[in-house]
Amino acid sequence: MDMQLTITSRGAGSSVPLSVEVSGYRLELSGIAEGGKLTITEESGRIAVSIAAVEAAPVREQAQPEVVAPVETAAETQIIGEAVQDAAPAAVAEPEQLFQRLAALRKQIAAEVRLPPYIIFHDATLREMSKLLPADTEALKTIQGVGQAKIEKYGMRFLQAIREYSAGKAA
Repeated sequence: MDMQLTITSRGAGSSVPLSVEVSGYRLELSGIAEGGKLTITEESGRIAVSIAAVEAAPVREQAQPEVVAPVETAAETQIIGEAVQDAAPAAVAEPEQLFQRLAALRKQIAAEVRLPPYIIFHDATLREMSKLLPADTEALKTIQGVGQAKIEKYGMRFLQAIREYSAGKAA
């Protein structure tokens, strides 16, 4: 009677202890590394043992979800445009310009750190920054949605954008 026994240790941890009995012969092995392959063949009373490495299956990269901003319809754009025109033009347009700059900066940072933009700062936080124009980290802390961790990670870049906007506005 011919026989072949193949054992792989893929996913079994760092090593696999093994005890096998074939045709009255006892074979004890230890230290078969993870990803190893043990083959025992018995043919006409002869036993052959081979140990080989098994190639690991390629690891698939996890897909990153893509965050897409909602698309405004033409009607929504027109309504928003009319509301801006009805309000005091300079008072509304200036914070909106800064908000757009801060939103662009948020998008850039989000791409760099591979996070959705809303994780960096929510729109409401950017709008409050646009209105209050914080000049330092203490003023930035007073804005809802800005904590110490976000100040440390992103605060200086947003403060710089606000300073540049304010300097351009004053000129």
